[in-house]
Amino acid sequence: MSDTPDQPLVNTSVVADTSTQEGTIEIEGKIILRTATDIEVEIISPYRNLSKAMHRPYFARRAGSLDYLGVEGEQMAETLLQELYAIGHFLDANMVDLKEILALVDCGNFPDINEDNVREYFKHWGMGDCYQFFDELFPMGIPIDTRPQVLEILKGRKSLK
Repeated sequence: MSDTPDQPLVNTSVVADTSTQEGTIEIEGKIILRTATDIEVEIISPYRNLSKAMHRPYFARRAGSLDYLGVEGEQMAETLLQELYAIGHFLDANMVDLKEILALVDCGNFPDINEDNVREYFKHWGMGDCYQFFDELFPMGIPIDTRPQVLEILKGRKSLK
């Protein structure tokens, strides 16, 4: 825990469990960004190369609360890790079919988000064939910032395991 609530805490290990038909699975990850209002988690086992973030707007913060720097941050990290596991598990189970469908969809190659291209980035990921690919084929919501990671895995540029 930091003495200054707005100082980011990074590379903190997090472990969560999830129940499946096969039993309980231990999921390992790390917190790669942690401030009072933001937290981002990356899964490292049993899947990898996927991350997910959560932001709490300033106006939604409770007075005097540490928000994501406190216990709530630990709980949110575990929840994000379980959600990443679900995405990874779905990708693993459906990789062949998703790759075949992706070959027919124009998701293009879009650079990393930055201040100069933020509007184009969200326009690209928020409509069209690529939007339908994620919205219609995945049983869970895939956040906009996680979609490029999923595409990198499906295109074989990064591995899931």
